[in-house]
Amino acid sequence: MKPETTTFTLPSCDNIESMVLVKILSVLLVIVALSFLEAYLNRRNPLKAAEKSILGYGFPVKVVILIVTMGFLWLAYYVKFQDPRSISLLLRACLFIFLLLCFALLLETFLVCIRFNDRGIFTSSPWRPSRKIPWHSIVSYRWSENLQWHVLETRGYGKVRLSPLLLGLSWFFGMLEEKRPDLFGEDEPT
Repeated sequence: MKPETTTFTLPSCDNIESMVLVKILSVLLVIVALSFLEAYLNRRNPLKAAEKSILGYGFPVKVVILIVTMGFLWLAYYVKFQDPRSISLLLRACLFIFLLLCFALLLETFLVCIRFNDRGIFTSSPWRPSRKIPWHSIVSYRWSENLQWHVLETRGYGKVRLSPLLLGLSWFFGMLEEKRPDLFGEDEPT
């Protein structure tokens, strides 16, 4: 009697849309793995971990954004193979909108970087060109209650918006208060 053998086969990608989704999911999985590696190396390198002149989103924020994005991508992959009559157009539109928002959050989380030193602030963002802003160009500071972020208005450089989720804000505002004490009254930024 011949023993039964079982083989494991991956689902086939019959159309181009499913192949694209699989590639996107693969890229996101690589990004997650690289993020874990980056966090591990940052903990092991005391000089990089002690760098206080860089504002950026921390590892937990990046992981949450990646998990949410991957969840919506898996949902999109699932919806793609359902009967079109069983999935409403409204659900598909909502899923598309959430995927766009997740993409924007990925760009914000991984590509926004703000550096500062004695000369000024250096911003890098996917939303606008990089800027070198001298401290003396900052004309006002305020907290936006509606959008829940710090806003620095500058002369000739536009506004700099700082999320409270950025790491290093206390050092940044310490430097800002040192360079521009006239911007702060009794209430200091937190």
